Amino acid sequence: MKIIRDLKKEADLKTPEVSDKIKTRAKSLGIFKGDAAKSEKTNKTVSRRSKLSAWAFAVTAVLVLAVSIPLGIGLIKDSDINANHSYEVVIDVNPTVKLSVSESDTVIGQAGLNEDGVKFLYAKNYVGKTVNVATEEIVSEMSKFGLLTSGKIVRVSAFSGEGRKILEDKQNGIAGVIENIMTTSDITTVFLSDDELDKIEEYYESHSISQCEREAAEELKRMVKDEANKKIKAIDTIVNKIGRVDENDRVKFSAEIKNVIYDFCTRYNYEPEFDMENEVRGKEIIEFIEELEEMKEELEECLEEIDEGDDDFGEVISDLLEIVKEDIFNED
Repeated sequence: MKIIRDLKKEADLKTPEVSDKIKTRAKSLGIFKGDAAKSEKTNKTVSRRSKLSAWAFAVTAVLVLAVSIPLGIGLIKDSDINANHSYEVVIDVNPTVKLSVSESDTVIGQAGLNEDGVKFLYAKNYVGKTVNVATEEIVSEMSKFGLLTSGKIVRVSAFSGEGRKILEDKQNGIAGVIENIMTTSDITTVFLSDDELDKIEEYYESHSISQCEREAAEELKRMVKDEANKKIKAIDTIVNKIGRVDENDRVKFSAEIKNVIYDFCTRYNYEPEFDMENEVRGKEIIEFIEELEEMKEELEECLEEIDEGDDDFGEVISDLLEIVKEDIFNED
């Protein structure tokens, strides 16, 4: 997809360490493969992509956007975290992330404390999970991205929400979780000192992360709106090329119309209910057009919601990803 090529070019201009690690990991998973080859045209319907769906491309596009902008987006702003949280956990590897945790040891907020931490949390949600599960998933993900190699040090801290009183039991528990899942690696876990926590806090406060979050959210909105408008335009093209059809007609599609429909189905993971290689009943074509018009209406509603939405960053990202997945690329 062209969007992938364009974003990859943009990402190449700004590649801090974590960005390179994430892109390398994406390649190893078989996600970064440039434009997908078009699905083979069969005598029946368009088959689904078996290994690389349109949704995989969409997720990749979001990932590349995340690593190509200066700061990216965390799911929840630090200032939006419930002020009544019981304690906070900081995990510092570069990326540096913070979890805000309730008295029942459930994560109720998350934030990146430096640029790479914000990028790392992009489109990840640990809220609602226990702090041990969240810690395990964070460290495992860092390991997958190649951020925890032999000899690396993981610095952690757990402290009360007020007064930053160190909670030794919680801190030891977090360290234990990390050590349990990194048993085969030469990884050392140490506790952050007060001076180190001060430096992390000062860095966060002095680098205007919230402004860059807003800019990144607007960029992601623009990208999603562009994709939605492309699909609307593709729908209009199909409807206009088919033209007026009566229920009792039997239509043999031209090669041009078949190619347009094939391209739409391949890009947007859609399967028509008829065989385009043979004559198609007018009733089936009318139903097909009605489905396309419904898709268009839903996309237009999504565009209105994007323009009118004024939610916090977490809800914005969640809503945008849902639009990309369900309304644009037709993934359940």
